[in-house]
Amino acid sequence: MYVPSTGSTNLTTMAIPNRGPELFAVNVAFLVVTAISVSLRIFVRLRMLRAWGTDDWLMMIAMASSIEIRPRATETDDLRQLFYIGYITSSNIGVHYGTGRHHHDLSEHGVAVAKHCW
Repeated sequence: MYVPSTGSTNLTTMAIPNRGPELFAVNVAFLVVTAISVSLRIFVRLRMLRAWGTDDWLMMIAMASSIEIRPRATETDDLRQLFYIGYITSSNIGVHYGTGRHHHDLSEHGVAVAKHCW
C-alpha cells in the first residue's frame, strides 16, 4: 500500500474544489446544440423546401420554452423533454447553491438547498 509522504505532496491542492461551473457549461452546451439544430431546421424548411407547417410552429414554441424538440416527437419524447427541462433547471439552481463543491466549503443553507436540487 502506497502512502505519499506529507512533506512532498499536498493532497488538498490536487483536489478540484468546485465542479459546478463544468456542470453549468455542459447544460449550456446542450442548449446551444439544440438551438443550432432548430435553427438549421428552420432554415431548411423556409429557404430550401418552402414548406412551413404546424409542426414547425410547435417546434418554435418548444424552443422558446427551452424544450429540446425533435421532428416526429411522440408522447414519450414529450415526457423526456419535460424531464430535460426539469433537470437543467434544478441542476443550474444546484450549481448556484453549491453543487460541485465539497460540503465543508458550504454553509448549512447551501448544503440543504443543493441537496434539494438533486
